[in-house]
Amino acid sequence: MKGFAVFLFFILAVASAATVEPTVDKDFLVKQKHVYQLFYHVHQQNIHKEQVDIGREYSIESNMDKYTDTQVVKKFLHRYREGMVPKGRNFAITNRTMMYDAEALYELFYHAKDWETFYNTACWAREFINEQLYVYALSIALIHRPDTYKMMLPLIHEIQPHYFFTNDVMQKAYYAKMQGHSDDLGDRVHQGPDKSVIINSNYTGWQFNYNEEQKLSYFTEDIGLNSMYYYMHLNYPSWMDGSKYGLTTDRRGELYYYLHQQLLARYYLERLSNGMGEIPNFSWRWPVETGYQPSMRYFNGLEFPVRPNHFDLRRGEFLGNLMQVEDYERRIRDAIDQGYVVLKNGSHVSLHEPESIEHLANIIEGNPESANMRLYKYSNIIAKILLGNSVHPVLDHFVAPSALEQYQTCLRDPMFYQLYKRYVGFFNQYKKLLTPYTKEELNCPGVKIENVEIEKLVTYFDHFNSEITNAGWLNKEEAKNQEDHMKIMVRQTRLNHQPFTVTINTVSEKVTKVVVRMYLGPKYDGKGNLINLNRNRLNYFELDQFLYNLKSGKNIIRRNSRNFRWNTNDATPSSMIYKNITDALEGNHEFVITESEPLYGFPDRFVLPKGRKGGMPYNLYIIVSPYVCSSPCPPEGQGLSDKVGTGSRLLDSLPMGYPWDREIVSEHTFRSMPNTHFEGVVIFHKKESEINETD
Repeated sequence: MKGFAVFLFFILAVASAATVEPTVDKDFLVKQKHVYQLFYHVHQQNIHKEQVDIGREYSIESNMDKYTDTQVVKKFLHRYREGMVPKGRNFAITNRTMMYDAEALYELFYHAKDWETFYNTACWAREFINEQLYVYALSIALIHRPDTYKMMLPLIHEIQPHYFFTNDVMQKAYYAKMQGHSDDLGDRVHQGPDKSVIINSNYTGWQFNYNEEQKLSYFTEDIGLNSMYYYMHLNYPSWMDGSKYGLTTDRRGELYYYLHQQLLARYYLERLSNGMGEIPNFSWRWPVETGYQPSMRYFNGLEFPVRPNHFDLRRGEFLGNLMQVEDYERRIRDAIDQGYVVLKNGSHVSLHEPESIEHLANIIEGNPESANMRLYKYSNIIAKILLGNSVHPVLDHFVAPSALEQYQTCLRDPMFYQLYKRYVGFFNQYKKLLTPYTKEELNCPGVKIENVEIEKLVTYFDHFNSEITNAGWLNKEEAKNQEDHMKIMVRQTRLNHQPFTVTINTVSEKVTKVVVRMYLGPKYDGKGNLINLNRNRLNYFELDQFLYNLKSGKNIIRRNSRNFRWNTNDATPSSMIYKNITDALEGNHEFVITESEPLYGFPDRFVLPKGRKGGMPYNLYIIVSPYVCSSPCPPEGQGLSDKVGTGSRLLDSLPMGYPWDREIVSEHTFRSMPNTHFEGVVIFHKKESEINETD
């Protein structure tokens, strides 16, 4: 039937050009609909009778032959019978017991032989497994299974809005749901044109000034940024065996470093826009100056822990963990200073090679590829628990994890950036062991950038609506009809920018394929001083990288910000996608998706820092490099692969962050390379009403 013809136009993970996937049939649509139903109101009894019946009747033990690894099934059943985290309790991957629960459930999902077994297992888990654990493990399985990785996931801020919005917003949502309208809820709540309830929301601490860091709450608490970090974790979970599931092919360790280095660089650019200086340092031996008040609570009513300003870690209940984290960090620093990592058998692996970053990253993250988990442990987990001021529960299953311990919320806490500044410092210490790039390694023979033109850079705040209907409880009538009668929306102001085009006028002596990289960095520090290039190199944020075929002679390369490789548009609400799926199944129309919204992409809104009303200067840096194909090579014309573990998410074989990833010994040489260009730019911040005015 025509209504069942589904054309998925994937602009895969911020690719510069769309590629058309083969037509997907009715079978795919039905499966996609079932996936959305499995995530619907997860904190409430499943309202889809078919899934309930399957879940209650299905026996994992009686179907062990339907899984590719029976040992995985036995392992899961053992943990389940011993007692996994119960329903209604909080879940945190930093809790070792819960981490093992998550790994066991994920492997059960992953090793289902076919869709039917996978679906039956998911229906069973929906009935009997902790809600948050279920969402977490099922999401990872859908991303990693070869037969489900192209399926869309409902948005995490819609499934679990408690992780993204403050207490006052959630409370208004509950009131509106209970009384069935928005009356008597104050001037910050009103009725939408489609009879939805719209709650105007601000960011944490809008009613009081906890500390200076709250100036940046529009950045640190952005739903797009926090969702991106969560989905990156789902792609590369810290507990997942990369050699078993293909993560090492994607240079997992180096990606861990580069993700956090780039987050710090982007955060620093935003600090400068707000008159703030360097990201503060902290010491385990002194009180932590920066407090954090999340103003959030879990779905079961437990509050996220608060960390007061001037928080003293050297207290009796923390001393054991404090000594551990200091000891584990010392071991990592010693490994870097000695130039080698000690393996389990006592032999050494050198840290003097570029690829050694994989070994270093693995021991810092504490993932299964760690060369010696017994020696280097997992300091970052302990650090998050300490800095988050998590209260140690009487029983493992009664946790109230801090914002730092949850991947959906950790970017909200200013201490995240101070902690990872510390870890990126370890990597920088290692990078000093590597030989700086030579002139030949920086050059692209026969290629010269003559000049660069860039359109005016303007940022502004605009309004954005997020749906949090899942936060409410379905009444009997809604459950019977299998739909919410009231849609609850949250309206926030979010940073955005006008699209802009960069034009790179280039001359090449021959026909050649190249990679173009663009970075944005600060021109001045927080005190208004010019920054030494070597000291400034880790503050450059990568805007884009793309392949380009240069012809002999003059080339005009135009790149619009909408096509930047790493970026993703605002995600389409799950309710809209579900309705389109249902309509297509009923034959009402074709189901067409332009997929420019990869869940793990960097929010397009945050390409540029806010800047200032009168303009704020930054540096744009562009380098054109010879194309050195990574293995396997990404398909021609395609950006990143949508499949984890294929290696084709990597555009070329150069180190991530090249050429800023190594020490710069000669600033003159670095600046004078003909295939590179520095361009001074100014970013203006305006009110939304001003952006279309003539300058």
